[in-house]
Amino acid sequence: MKPKKKEAENRPADLFSKPWHPYAWIFGACFLLYARTVFFELVLLDDNLLMIDKQLFFSQWSSLIEVFKKSYFLEAAGGHYYRPIMLWTFIWDAHLGGLPVFHFSNIVFHGVSAALLFSLFKKIGISEGLAFCLTM
Repeated sequence: MKPKKKEAENRPADLFSKPWHPYAWIFGACFLLYARTVFFELVLLDDNLLMIDKQLFFSQWSSLIEVFKKSYFLEAAGGHYYRPIMLWTFIWDAHLGGLPVFHFSNIVFHGVSAALLFSLFKKIGISEGLAFCLTM
């Protein structure tokens, strides 16, 4: 008579066997879904006002401080758009490779946001499987 195999050996590999596996799946899904956007052109609805026209400003490291001192969008029209952290990302994009890096950094930020959401779901007591499904 053959010895019985353990029940665990008959199961498919556990997707969450290591603590970092769900995060790898989340980031992998983000990159698979949005990878082609890296090669997309910018949309000229507001990208020209927010990024293209301000590339000289973004290409200077001193702008990392300047972004905290003023509103950014439509200053002449009296509009208020105070987003210093967003502008920091534009400055880093400008130094890492310019406008083509913009789409890639957005994918990374999307992955980080999804991973944080997954962590929040687990922290409030939702099971790991359900938290993963809700995150996706």
